[in-house]
Amino acid sequence: MKTHLLFILMVFLLVGFTSAIPTTNPATMIGNNNFTLSAVGCSPSGCWFQYGIIPTNLMVWTIIENPHREFGAPITTSTTYYAAACDETGCGNVVSFTTLPPTPLAVSTLGYAVTNMTQSKFNILFLVIDIFIPYAWLFPANLATTGIVIVCGMLFFFIYVGFWTRQRGVAGPVIIGLLTASTIMFSNRGLNLGIPVEFQAIAQALLYASMAGIFLIFLKK
Repeated sequence: MKTHLLFILMVFLLVGFTSAIPTTNPATMIGNNNFTLSAVGCSPSGCWFQYGIIPTNLMVWTIIENPHREFGAPITTSTTYYAAACDETGCGNVVSFTTLPPTPLAVSTLGYAVTNMTQSKFNILFLVIDIFIPYAWLFPANLATTGIVIVCGMLFFFIYVGFWTRQRGVAGPVIIGLLTASTIMFSNRGLNLGIPVEFQAIAQALLYASMAGIFLIFLKK
């Protein structure tokens, strides 16, 4: 009798362990177009995640990975999502989270000088202010960054002088410098490639040196 009861108990325990569904943890590292999902109690073969904007219809399935980092499309900003961890035994509890609002891009003042001059009807008294004030954002805000810009600018300019001395022309390097600096400085993110802010000072130095190198183009050796 005891043997039979022990056997039945082992069967119930085995069935209970094998039929346990995973438990979905709260989403972490939530951004405006990304989040991380994790779970516990997954089967040995692993688990995947299903998420969507309707709790009863989780249409997007991820790969078998725990934890899983999801980013990009179809994730949108300021949206509430529902997610659940799943394996071959079924899907666990549903958790909800909301993505962050969009991050506005920096507004450039490029071209404001012309706008200000035309609006003031080319008033001579405001001409200097209209030309230089809109471009004040180009100059670094602290002395350390200013030093980096000055040193790197001089370095790049001497490189242009070396090109001019040996080849009697710097048109090609100057054009490459202007394009490269503008690419890195675009919206302070380098075409949204995630270039660190520290490189903005070097990009500014390259831009200034390239602008100065334009004068070398018109010089004759």
